[in-house]
Amino acid sequence: MEPHVRVKSLAVIVRPEDGAMLVEEGDNRTGGRFARPLGGSIEFGERAVDALRREIVEELGCELTGASFLAVLENHFHQDGVQGHEIIFVFRCDLAEPSLYRRESIPILDVPGLEAIWRHRQARSPRLVPEGLADLLAANGLLPA
Repeated sequence: MEPHVRVKSLAVIVRPEDGAMLVEEGDNRTGGRFARPLGGSIEFGERAVDALRREIVEELGCELTGASFLAVLENHFHQDGVQGHEIIFVFRCDLAEPSLYRRESIPILDVPGLEAIWRHRQARSPRLVPEGLADLLAANGLLPA
């Protein structure tokens, strides 16, 4: 496969009562664990915020409210021996379904067996990706500095 830049949108969804952020956790083949906000790739002709809304419906079966743009991050990384390059639109959002904030985990509908979990504000592990996201969230008061 020819290397290419992937363009994505991510949703920073924060639980109001404790500031925990909704993420999916994963690991690469070398055993490194990571946590990443939900979202996904932007399709040709789609606006970043519309892609994010579509992705969250696909993943959680829930609409988003109050999507506000935070920043664009550029992410160069290696995972499982493959170099990656992403341009990522980051939005601060809320879930339209209040009951989801009371659950400790939420099944990700388009990936059987995977769940989104609430990552507490003080968590330092697993590392938050993409690079630069933790600094962006700290600068916006969404994570401790």
